[in-house]
Amino acid sequence: MATAKDPPATWLRTHGRPALRIGAAALLFGPGVSKFITYDRSVAFFTTLGLPAPELLVLVVGGIEIGAALSLFVDRVPWLGAVLAIPIMGVAIATAGHSWQNIGVLLASTLVIGTNARLLAVVG
Repeated sequence: MATAKDPPATWLRTHGRPALRIGAAALLFGPGVSKFITYDRSVAFFTTLGLPAPELLVLVVGGIEIGAALSLFVDRVPWLGAVLAIPIMGVAIATAGHSWQNIGVLLASTLVIGTNARLLAVVG
């Protein structure tokens, strides 16, 4: 267990990273599920944004959001869930505009990737 005397990296792995994972998962899961529940409205919204093949894109984006959320929440390959969330949030910000949710997921996902020792060991 990390204490106040531990280096910041230890505290982040012990307490901060789980909070980032679970927070990002919670912010991804709801919109992902809603794309299936309100499919027609989601397609109409994607159409107004000018996105290509909105009928298919709603399903793909919703599936990626749910998959990324589950990956982050259950801590199974969380870096992969974070990597999947980043382009989804980038496109959401670019097309629909920024919100605290998509900026929060983008930042949390970036930090999850940055604090994943296994990923850093493979890359570095």
